[in-house]
Amino acid sequence: MTVKAAKLGHKISEVPIEYRERIGKSKLNPLTDSLKMLFSLLNIANSETSLLARIIMLPSLIFGLFGMVFGITSFYDFITVGAPRPHYPLVSVLIVLVGVQLFSLGLIIDNLTKKLSRIEEKAAK
Repeated sequence: MTVKAAKLGHKISEVPIEYRERIGKSKLNPLTDSLKMLFSLLNIANSETSLLARIIMLPSLIFGLFGMVFGITSFYDFITVGAPRPHYPLVSVLIVLVGVQLFSLGLIIDNLTKKLSRIEEKAAK
């Protein structure tokens, strides 16, 4: 919400609050609330990024999932057999790193695209 308000030109300021100890139990559920937050972040990323950045970020998510599958398989082998398959941990880390790099590249491209469009808007005025 803060980023959207800033993009729309609204003034943002911090307001200090007092913190008191909680009375009762927390209503947060770590699993469901974290999944809700993840899906809302993905929704924001989908709506706020350019098409080119989304095209680059999609394979990064696929690489990340494949890397996680390799990592879980390696961990499962380590727990059940006592030793993982020889190259699975290395392949898992490599695939996840490729996914992270592609995701970072998508963010950089999105940032450059937005900056170039702002420069073109200023030049057109």
